[in-house]
Amino acid sequence: EGKSRRKYMELKAEEPIKQKAEAKYNREIVKNLTGLAGAELDEFMKSCNYSYSYIVSTSDYDLYREIISKSEEFKKKK
Repeated sequence: EGKSRRKYMELKAEEPIKQKAEAKYNREIVKNLTGLAGAELDEFMKSCNYSYSYIVSTSDYDLYREIISKSEEFKKKK
């Protein structure tokens, strides 16, 4: 019971960070930045593998610049 409660509290504390991260990094934003769509967009976002804490702690400008740079590399590989 104590273990379950600790896990619940951890998840509860993580929720605001997750919401902030999803406001900065989501399918719509990445689609607008990269021009990717559908399965390619999913594959690209999966390859980025950003953590919620990284997304929240990085400025919007730096994050979006990095996404654009990674998308150019991704497109070259395709």
